[in-house]
Amino acid sequence: MTFSGATDPTYNFGLPRTSREQPYARYRERLRDAPRSGMDADDRRARLNQYFLLYLGGTKLFVPAQFSTMEHALVQSHIPFPHASALFVSLVEFVSGAGLVVGLLTPLCALALAIDMIVAVATNRIQSIQASGVLAWLDDFLYLPEVPYAMILVWLIFSGPGRYSLDRLIGRRYQGGC
Repeated sequence: MTFSGATDPTYNFGLPRTSREQPYARYRERLRDAPRSGMDADDRRARLNQYFLLYLGGTKLFVPAQFSTMEHALVQSHIPFPHASALFVSLVEFVSGAGLVVGLLTPLCALALAIDMIVAVATNRIQSIQASGVLAWLDDFLYLPEVPYAMILVWLIFSGPGRYSLDRLIGRRYQGGC
């Protein structure tokens, strides 16, 4: 008498199995039929997060004290043409932040803001890290506020506009959908 137990592909540890049923079939069906609301929630959270950039860009653009602070930071970072650069960066943050909040030209707006964040980190913030080792430096680098923003923006570039956006509404209209 031989025991075929776990080596037999038809053995299911005492539970009946039909010939059509594959391992993890129920799991795959549940995954396929699961609602896709998680991505929509992430999309909404990312849009709310970008509202903060819209607010900051607007204050830098419309509040003279904030604009002069921005201009002073660019002078300290040795950025050429600090007044024009401050105006350009504030406009990019405001217009691209507004575009992201409503979902208009999402990949383009996210790319513009990601470049803005990367330049901000490379020119101004990276010198503020005072760490002794590589891991400590990396830890301090990841705690800079611009780094998570850049990560969210890169995610928005690749994930697209999302369900609740003007991009999707315009795309539907041009594709003939309602």
